[in-house]
Amino acid sequence: ESHSKKASEAMSSTTTITKTSTTNNQTNAASTPSPRWTHLFAVLAAIALGATLLRPQWTTTANTSAKRPDVVVFVADDLGAADVGYMHSGGPRAFATPTIDKLARKSLRLTRFYGAPMCTPARAALMTGRHAHKTGLAFFVLLANQPTGLDEREVTLGERFRARGYATHMIGKWHLGFARRAWLPANRGFDSFFGYCLGAQDYTRHESGEWLEGSIALGRRRAFALEAPGHDLWRNDAPLDRSPATDGVHSAELFANEARTVVGAADGERPLYLYYAAQTPHAHFVDGTPQRHVAAARRMGFDGGDARSDVAALVAALDEQVGAVFEAFEARKRPLVFWFLGDNGPEAGTGASAFPFRGAKRTVFEGGIRTPSFIYAPGIVAPGETNAVTRIVDVGPTLLGLVGATVRGLDGRDVRSDWERPSNEDLVLFYDKAARCGAAVRGQYKYVLNGGCLYSDVQHVGWPDDDEDEDPPCVGPGVECLFDLDKDPTERVDVGNSHPAVLAALRALLFDAEIDSAPSRVLETPGDPAADPRLHGGRWVSWLDL
Repeated sequence: ESHSKKASEAMSSTTTITKTSTTNNQTNAASTPSPRWTHLFAVLAAIALGATLLRPQWTTTANTSAKRPDVVVFVADDLGAADVGYMHSGGPRAFATPTIDKLARKSLRLTRFYGAPMCTPARAALMTGRHAHKTGLAFFVLLANQPTGLDEREVTLGERFRARGYATHMIGKWHLGFARRAWLPANRGFDSFFGYCLGAQDYTRHESGEWLEGSIALGRRRAFALEAPGHDLWRNDAPLDRSPATDGVHSAELFANEARTVVGAADGERPLYLYYAAQTPHAHFVDGTPQRHVAAARRMGFDGGDARSDVAALVAALDEQVGAVFEAFEARKRPLVFWFLGDNGPEAGTGASAFPFRGAKRTVFEGGIRTPSFIYAPGIVAPGETNAVTRIVDVGPTLLGLVGATVRGLDGRDVRSDWERPSNEDLVLFYDKAARCGAAVRGQYKYVLNGGCLYSDVQHVGWPDDDEDEDPPCVGPGVECLFDLDKDPTERVDVGNSHPAVLAALRALLFDAEIDSAPSRVLETPGDPAADPRLHGGRWVSWLDL
């Protein structure tokens, strides 16, 4: 397959837009949700209808370096659908995100953008344009002392942009392996890298005690925290020592300042690609948020002392970073494509929220994989809204299409034609062979297999405002459902019996994904005691190269 070839061999130069073929055997749904939800469904259906009618047009860029746009992919970590102002539709008190909202109003807003249930599979799909089940990174996430990562034969988005003549830089969270230097961003197509490699860390101490003893077994994951956490901050392919320049400085400030420096120093005649993977608003480590962001949360009405207030301050930090990156690129006076997206839904049990959607991070329900996303590209992509399905695996092929490149042999598609006229093509959203869970769509219909994946508790698989004792459908090994998202966006009513042909077709799609799945690198790779930061000066390092 093309993923084993060099990036320069895997693409050809073109400005032709090739439309994706569609299937038109969509069936109308017959089931109707309970009256309790009629008003909410009507509101959401009206929003979806309006998004369909606002069909944008686009223009393609010429293949000259002077006119090729700068490209930014800005990823928010664990961002809930209810946690940005422009998407808030009820439920918990809204956050103020003035910068994000202002940019979103001038952008094409993707109301059905799908990430993945967790960080590693989302980032693997983004970097490669291939489904995570094919790269062996669909199950759970990579843990710190696992000596594995994204296969070196995979061609990354950084490599593809570099092959197109772009300067390429990465800032923020990697989470695709670091046990060997060859797996780090600086050796995977990025001219520079400043950030961290694990899934989560302290925002100001930049350290993590994540540890895995032995292998991961379904139902009995033996992960725990080290007593002496390791420092996890890197410059290019070298781990950094603790330093007064970074200790006590929130990652939101470190990364925003790095963006200003990198973009400000870049050659104004050469197109620039920046992958900015923010740590915010990941809600596991909330101490140390800068006071101006805490003050911003207070102005929103969050006085502190509760989980929602903590996330409000982190979202304020996220909003500020978006502004810093955007302003740095605006100063370059070049055409710009700025794609904002979330990797997965919010963590259950924190102050983050995916209202009104069901589920949370770690699941394939809408709340777990449907995330805020928009693309700002004046003169290239017209502003508006679309409810066309856009997946994280589609980001790379679509961006490359916008700069005049066609990449073949990937799972992701250049979806620009779908933005104008949403298709009813059968599409895999996600599949995990190890957990036996997944989701696929055909237009308004969504097929779900074991929607909670490894989780069945109400925090993960329930509804954010449920005040009744309900038994959520589609949870557990082998359990499948079909939902009509136009009528039932919160995934309450299984309409599989009414549409057996749609159910069967989407089930077959996940059966094919099962066959195509590579062995799970996470499930089958035990922890390595040689990675212990205490053996390496208190740092996480590329220990296999020592």
